[in-house]
Amino acid sequence: MLMMAMYIRDFFVRSFFIIFSKKKIKKISGVFSIVFTHNMGGGTEKYLKGQLKKEVNDCLFITNYPLIIDFYVIKYEGRKYLYTLARLKKILLGLQTSEIIINSLVFFRKRQEILNIIKDLKSKNDCKLTVLFHDFYPVCPNYTLFCNGKNCTEYCSKEEILDYKKSWSKIFDCADELRTFSNSSREILLGFIPEYSQKITVIPHSVEYLKNITPVQYSSIPPLKVGIVGFINSEIKGSEILRRLSDNLDLYILGGTSIRKKGINKLGRYSSIETLKELIEKNKITVILFSSVWAETFSYVVSEIMALGLPVVCFSVGAQQEKIEKYEKGVICQSFDTNDIISAINKAYLFYSLESSSMSVVDIKK
Repeated sequence: MLMMAMYIRDFFVRSFFIIFSKKKIKKISGVFSIVFTHNMGGGTEKYLKGQLKKEVNDCLFITNYPLIIDFYVIKYEGRKYLYTLARLKKILLGLQTSEIIINSLVFFRKRQEILNIIKDLKSKNDCKLTVLFHDFYPVCPNYTLFCNGKNCTEYCSKEEILDYKKSWSKIFDCADELRTFSNSSREILLGFIPEYSQKITVIPHSVEYLKNITPVQYSSIPPLKVGIVGFINSEIKGSEILRRLSDNLDLYILGGTSIRKKGINKLGRYSSIETLKELIEKNKITVILFSSVWAETFSYVVSEIMALGLPVVCFSVGAQQEKIEKYEKGVICQSFDTNDIISAINKAYLFYSLESSSMSVVDIKK
């Protein structure tokens, strides 16, 4: 009965969109850059908005429609057009294309069919194809590679993973560039796809927007107060770390979390680096714990905290470690053990009483 109700709902939803959605993008001509991307926000979208300012050609953005039905959205000149997969393929293959960018296919349905369209587009137009690694979805459906409490470093032997590898290998074969944003991500990829090493590039995101930011300063040293920056609603972002740590320390969230627990205090959201700085100074935050446990591919947040000059603790993984091990007020914690994290936080707080020029990154051993 439930399945029948879902089928009927899906039928009417599909019929509604087929009848009332715009069927045709009018006056579309010229040469296009075609970008396949999710629309879930975060650093992926932030990067894309910055890159668009450099584009010479018009851009078409292809995203998934956010319902469990197989529609896809073309964004063009500020308007959205809804298509079935078959119509999408027909439109795209009818265009002149100068470049194809896979910004991220996370949350896309019918992945194999989308990859086939991309391959056909590349073949028809003989244009540049760039795969961007904001995450590790092109090598594993678990796009963070964090599994069973650890970060994976190579393909596993599960049959579905090996099939997944084959589908993406066809894209890697014809791609011109596999772009990462940190040396850490490049090293991780070499564990999965060493045969494509010559195609892997490292081009960090621009942080030009931070150049005029001045460090946080206090007239006197406030007591230890641990801040967590970002939206912490999943294990990969450190939700379990926060739950355990809040039994021992008060934590102050600069962003948001769904966790409701004594010891976790929500200070509100921020919309820019300037408002983040205001929140930190207003609440006299002294140490930042970057709680993410997966191998971040770049991390704007870590770049922002470093620009603000605050002591920061992270775990020994990903682009966050790569940045913080070069930062004079950085502490790297080698385990997820609660006592080790507390020890790392206390060492970070010591930077207030020591000359930063004489300090180096501190490693906390297991």
